Amino acid sequence: MILPLSGSLARAVRDARSASLPPGIEVPTHITVLPPWRASAGEINALIAHTATVGETCSPFEVSSGEIGTFEPISPVVYLDIARGRESIFRLHRQLKAGVPGAYFRFPFVPHITLAQIDDDAQLDAVREHMADFSGSSLVTDMCVVTGPSLERWSEQECVKLSGPGSR
Repeated sequence: MILPLSGSLARAVRDARSASLPPGIEVPTHITVLPPWRASAGEINALIAHTATVGETCSPFEVSSGEIGTFEPISPVVYLDIARGRESIFRLHRQLKAGVPGAYFRFPFVPHITLAQIDDDAQLDAVREHMADFSGSSLVTDMCVVTGPSLERWSEQECVKLSGPGSR
């Protein structure tokens, strides 16, 4: 489950990722709200229905980038922290997670935008340097259920507008 991002924030993240992704791979700029897990077709359909219900209660919100962080030594990930919009993301995470009671998530949830996930220290340092002074924002208007055989190759199954109170 992802929150697609747009604007200057999405462009900057795409640029930072371009050097670290294999040729032909493009991962849309997003915030993961529910991490990947093995799910049956029935569970995916139930999540899509639950997502529609949650979308009706949540309004669009602004997110802005924060400091650069890393999950090292647990995982070779460099990410942008979320400075504004964290509570809205946490709220969505809690609401969506309630709709998948059988799902197991290995790590605690941390709202972030992944910049790179590679085992090459020089490439990780280059991504950190590229984004060191960046500041950007994006309006979150949708949530998308995505599926796929790997983290690099996935497709949108269903996107839902955030249409809660105060939405236009």
